[in-house]
This record gives sequence, structure tokens and C-alpha cells, in this order.
Amino acid sequence: MTEFIGRTFVGEKIVLDGHKFSDCTFRDCMIHFGATAPTDVGTIHFEGNTILVFTRTAMETVKMLHQMYHFAQRQFVEELIAKIRAEPRGPVIRPLDEEE
Repeated sequence: MTEFIGRTFVGEKIVLDGHKFSDCTFRDCMIHFGATAPTDVGTIHFEGNTILVFTRTAMETVKMLHQMYHFAQRQFVEELIAKIRAEPRGPVIRPLDEEE
């Protein structure tokens, strides 16, 4: 995993997947996240016209949550968002063992 610490990216296309970003600033960047590899973001800052684009598996997850919110499990999605907003104290969702 490549680690970026204290960097400022300007006008770049950045792929988050497989990298670690800590105390970085993204100014006028297009940031892609596909959930294809372990990724770690510490304190990061978006400035200017920076946009976050979900692709691949990440996009499918966002679409599924959108559908659940509007058509089936609104309360589940609200509770998930509340956990995301809470102080970080570990993972919001725990990975399942392969055997489960």
C-alpha cells in the first residue's frame, strides 16, 4: 500500500483504492473510489471543485443503499448513517468470516 502523508494534490485524478492518505489536501481533483483494494484515509481535505466518484463495487454498494433507503429498509440505512457520523471507535461494519 502506497502511503501519502501531508501532500497537496491539485487538478489530478486520484484513485484511492490500495493507498493510504494522511493529512492530504485535494484541490480541484477528481477522486475515484471503487473498493477494489484496502484503502485508508486519515484526515483529508477537499478544496475547490474536488469531486468524489464511486466506481465498481463502491458504486454498487451506494446504489444498493439508495434502493434500500427508498424502497425497503429506510431505518437500517438511517442507523448506518448515524454510526458513520459518530466518533470513530472502530469499524462501522465488521467483516464476516468466510465460513459464515
